[in-house]
Amino acid sequence: MLIRHLSRSVLASLLLIASGCASLENTIRDLGYKPVALPSTAYRPGKVVMIENEDPFQAITVCEFGSYIGSASGAKAEAASVQVTQKLSGTFSLGADYLNQINAKIGSQYVREVSVTLNNVTVEEISDDRVFEGHKLQQPGCTQALENIRDRSRLGFLQNALKADAVYKVTFDTKIGINAEAQHRALRDLALKIGASPESVSKDEIRGANLYWGVKPPRIDLVRVVKQESPTPPPLSVQQPSDEKKSPIQTIPDVSQAKRELLIDSLNQLVRKSELVDVSTSVPGYFEFTAPPSSGPYSFSCADTESYFGVNYFASVRIAGLSGADVLELKGLGVWFAIDASVGWYYMYESEENWTTWRPLTVARGRDINTLAIYQIGREVSGFLNGNYVATLRKLKKPGLGPVGVCFKANPKTGGRIHFQKLSIWELRD
Repeated sequence: MLIRHLSRSVLASLLLIASGCASLENTIRDLGYKPVALPSTAYRPGKVVMIENEDPFQAITVCEFGSYIGSASGAKAEAASVQVTQKLSGTFSLGADYLNQINAKIGSQYVREVSVTLNNVTVEEISDDRVFEGHKLQQPGCTQALENIRDRSRLGFLQNALKADAVYKVTFDTKIGINAEAQHRALRDLALKIGASPESVSKDEIRGANLYWGVKPPRIDLVRVVKQESPTPPPLSVQQPSDEKKSPIQTIPDVSQAKRELLIDSLNQLVRKSELVDVSTSVPGYFEFTAPPSSGPYSFSCADTESYFGVNYFASVRIAGLSGADVLELKGLGVWFAIDASVGWYYMYESEENWTTWRPLTVARGRDINTLAIYQIGREVSGFLNGNYVATLRKLKKPGLGPVGVCFKANPKTGGRIHFQKLSIWELRD
């Protein structure tokens, strides 16, 4: 119990210096980095991570170094390294006030002083061109891991990090009664947590090499799902079923020949929800939609049409994510076409057993407002963004009559808002 609590107190103190001076954490922030919760070898540039906490930075690895862009190592950023060396080289001590707070939390006074000496301070960075070139080396396991993640808002690529060697010197208050053996066990435990070997522990010191102390905010725009091409199989000598030969519906239909057209320009045409408000001015059909906070993994709201439609139709809507919005969706007949509210990703979804997974968009998206569209003929469903074909999903279940709708997901803590307009549905002739 002593070792576990002692290690936590030491870990919490590593990024602080004497009272009255700028802390090591704040110095790292001033340099444009997020200080990591525990300096270690874990945050090497080249990984894809899922962010658990932004500041101090803490994340879990989705794709290990080498599996996302091959073994492209970060290069030393010379100019930046000079700057951080000037700011961070030297010894930083833990102030008495903060030591008292740490010890108060564990109910005793075990640690009297901690100092951290940094040396060999550098900035390690992987350039954009090496990232894009390395995508072709993405391993199948990494690809599968990325495809299985539906909430991509916390994903990021570690591109730039602040690295340094360190010597931790821990002074225990022997008057409290902690013996030398317990002190040494605590230091060995701390060494393992920062990625150092137990052999790096001396009487009252730990030496750690190549530890990452801060990271630039991970970049979601550099995260890509790249499926490697398989060798071309030999021609099949058997006749394929005709159903497998159908081409995706990749062009927007001629809606002038539709048998029914519906433009949503009034709240009376939608299943009424308290979160839906008509904010139209000169042109009707402009709505604001709110999703309240939720105790679940995300906040969610969906507004369906009062009218039902047949299985052959084309639907479109102009939509913009506002505060808190994460995912924007157009709902078809048992299928959803969605884009991330802020970055270039999409998915098409029928069920957990049948969806595209999150994929990078290959067509242009607008910065604020985008037009989502669904073209459905029976089980074949295609998604379009701003008039451009994106993907086709074949439904497993036979569709029936149903409503079309606008949905979105938002931050569960705050909820969110969107605007949408020109929700239009054309029911097509068979």
